[in-house]
Amino acid sequence: MIAKFKSKISVAVATYNGGRFILEQLISLTKQNRLPDEIVVCDDQSTDRTVEMVRRVAAWSKVPIRLKINPHNLGFSKNFEKAISLCSGNIIALCDQDDIWLPDKLRVMEKEFEKSDSVAGVFSDGLVVNQHLHCLNYRLWDAFSFKRGEMKKFSHGSASDVLLKHNVITGATIAFRSDCLRYILPIPSDWHHDAWIGLIVSYCGEWVPIQLPLILYRQHASNQIGGLINFQTRFVKPLKINRINFLKNEIGRFIELYNRLKSLNLASHQQRIRVIEKLEHMYRRCDLPKNRLLRITPVWRELAGKRYDRYSKNHFTALKDLIF
Repeated sequence: MIAKFKSKISVAVATYNGGRFILEQLISLTKQNRLPDEIVVCDDQSTDRTVEMVRRVAAWSKVPIRLKINPHNLGFSKNFEKAISLCSGNIIALCDQDDIWLPDKLRVMEKEFEKSDSVAGVFSDGLVVNQHLHCLNYRLWDAFSFKRGEMKKFSHGSASDVLLKHNVITGATIAFRSDCLRYILPIPSDWHHDAWIGLIVSYCGEWVPIQLPLILYRQHASNQIGGLINFQTRFVKPLKINRINFLKNEIGRFIELYNRLKSLNLASHQQRIRVIEKLEHMYRRCDLPKNRLLRITPVWRELAGKRYDRYSKNHFTALKDLIF
C-alpha cells in the first residue's frame, strides 16, 4: 500500500508597516478549515504597530506564530525570501499582510497536492476588494488576462510556456512544495518573488491553477503590486515605459533564469531552448533600427515566426515596437 501524503503546511508572511490590516489577515489564517501547522512572520523594520499586532495574535493563537524582525530593511522580495527560508513545512503558502484568506483556502490547496506527487505548486484566483473589503467586481485573473487557453496549457504541463510570456501568478495565492526551495533560493534581487517562484516551480513539476477565488485581494494606495484595472494602467502607462531600458532589464533577468536552470541542471533541454528563444526575441526587439520604416521587416519576421505570440504580451507589443 502506498503511504498517503502527509502535509505540514507553513504560511510565510512578509510584513512592513501593515498595522492597518495585519490583524484581520492573521485572524483569517487562524480560522482556516484546515489550520496551518505554523505561521512564520518576517517583519522588515516596521515603524508602526505591525509587530505589536503580530505578538497580540501570537499570544492567543492555537497555531504557532514565529516572529522574526530583520536587523535592517531587506525590501519586499528579500523579506519574503527570509520568511520562506525559515519555514519548516513540506508545503509553503505565501501570505500578504493586507489580504483576507477565505476559510477553505488551505484545505482546497492541500487536496491538490494529495492528488499527485507531480504537483509542485498550486495557485488560485482571488476576489479584488477595496480597503473596506467591498468587491470591485473583477478578479485577479482578470487583471492578469489569464485566459482559458492558457489554463489548458497549465493542465497539460506547459505552465513555463505561459509564464515566459507573462506572469499570471499572484504571490498571495500560491503554495508550493519545500523540495523546490533548493532551486528557488536565493531569489535574484531584480525579480519579483512571485514571478521568480512561478517560473522555477514550473520547471520542478506541475502548477495547478484553482479557479475558485480563495482570497480577498485588498486594493489600496499602499499596495506593492496592485491589480487595479483602468485605462491608465492598461493602455497609457505601457506607452510611457522606455522600451529599450525595459528590454535590457528583461534580458538581464532572463539571463539569470537561464544560468540558474543550467547550473542546477533544472528543466528539460526543450524548456531551456524556450528561454534562449525568449532572450533572442528580446535582443531583436532591443536592436530595432531607429528609422520606423526599417523596423517593418524585423518586426514582421518576429510576428511571422509567432515569437510575439510566444514571448511578448500581445500583438499590441509589435505595434509599439513599430511606432515608439
